[in-house]
Amino acid sequence: METRHSFLQLLERLEGFVGKLPGALQKPILQEVSPLKDLFLRQRAPRLVLTGDPAASSAGLFNAIFSAPVTPFEPAAGAGALPAASGWQDFSHAGRGVLRLLDARLPDPGQAPSPTVQAALATEPIDLFLFLQSFEGDGRRYVGDADVLEGLLDATEKAHGQRPCVLPVVVSAYEGDGPVDVMETARQDLQAALNLRPRIARHMAAALAVSTFMRFRLDGTFDPDSDRRQGIASLVNALVAELPNEARLEMARLSGAREAQARIAQTLVKSVTAVSGALGAQPIPLADLPFLLTFQVTMVAGIIYISGREMSLKLATEFLGTMGINLGIGLALREGARAAGRAVAKLLLPGLGNAVSGLMAAGGTYAIGRAATAYYIEGLSTADARLLLKRSGRPDKSIFHLLDRRKKPKTGDKR
Repeated sequence: METRHSFLQLLERLEGFVGKLPGALQKPILQEVSPLKDLFLRQRAPRLVLTGDPAASSAGLFNAIFSAPVTPFEPAAGAGALPAASGWQDFSHAGRGVLRLLDARLPDPGQAPSPTVQAALATEPIDLFLFLQSFEGDGRRYVGDADVLEGLLDATEKAHGQRPCVLPVVVSAYEGDGPVDVMETARQDLQAALNLRPRIARHMAAALAVSTFMRFRLDGTFDPDSDRRQGIASLVNALVAELPNEARLEMARLSGAREAQARIAQTLVKSVTAVSGALGAQPIPLADLPFLLTFQVTMVAGIIYISGREMSLKLATEFLGTMGINLGIGLALREGARAAGRAVAKLLLPGLGNAVSGLMAAGGTYAIGRAATAYYIEGLSTADARLLLKRSGRPDKSIFHLLDRRKKPKTGDKR
């Protein structure tokens, strides 16, 4: 079974090849490689600290995010609160990754954080503070809970030299369709209250309101007929957006949020497309073929991984086969297409041969990435993904317009 180690090997080979290219091309290619390293090679579990009202059920919140009973309810510790005495806790789901949580909420805002919480905050840098407020709880807790949050932010900055983002969330376990208007009022109140705290507001994202009500069957599976959740997709997208690059992929995989996964896949496709275009534009015959093909296959494997599945180069190769792409034929024909493109460009518009070859490589790579994203993340059928591949792979018309302008003089030109 393939793992992320495949990406490490690929990027190491690519960086070695880039060192042999002209200096002007090295920098833009390496700039596109950097986001890939952040996404895959430095991937780690998100580290979230819960602050605010302990009456807001963290168990209900994260179970709603993952559509699975990931975090257990702890009646003895409060309404679904995590036992703070245990410090950092790891939660996983279906082999998709790990989430690290620290519940730093206090029953009485006048108390100081426990020694366990203080030690945990000093041990690892924090990615994000979730400031939770229960919709059914006591809204008068704002002042005391905000005081505690300011102290936690100061302690984090002192220990790690950075103040993480704060994401305020109003949490409701309402069983009905959801009091939308009232929830929006509560969200606005929370946003306004924290905006009055400059030490918090400078690092705060927009407040959200969510309803977490859902049910699981006796076997632990999710019951879609009892799903009353609201705002969870917006919360997941906000979490992914505010987390550092190295923690975003894990959160997207854990939550199964298609929008967040598609956004990360778009980053991967963009980078690989740019690299493919740069490699395809090189004047060295056949030098780029192994890299282009390997990059395209590994890009598909990366999209499979982003979707929450296990990374597999074999599965990626099989996908390309179902799309009608024969890698063996591609090796034989690509250089012929490159040569033909350069010859035509040389005749019609000298100097564009390499650009046309780069455009062809980039266009093909983008089409493959777009089809893979549609199939594995957006849920398109094989037939629809194949159709999308054909449409996305059409040549960029701008080049051919440019060639047409070379052949046909503008009105009023003197020959």
